[in-house]
Amino acid sequence: MFGNNNSDNDNNKYSDLPSSYTFQPSAFETLAPLNASSMAFVTELGRRLSESADDPLESAFCFQRLLVAVQRFNAELIQETFDFSNSQPDL
Repeated sequence: MFGNNNSDNDNNKYSDLPSSYTFQPSAFETLAPLNASSMAFVTELGRRLSESADDPLESAFCFQRLLVAVQRFNAELIQETFDFSNSQPDL
């Protein structure tokens, strides 16, 4: 899976963070699943959000917001491939 090769390097790089912080390397891709540790992190984050908001759907909303962020980023990347500096379409 993507992200597994560099996660050990990232964990070593950020190992000196105080214990009050949680470092979780994650890669969100359009067609690739999350690795097990990222999925566990997002699930726990959603559970805590649901608990603090007293709304059981907050966990689902957390996943939806992440997916929408990936889609918006992809849309920006596609838009940047076209040159709209002049009135002629870039063919």
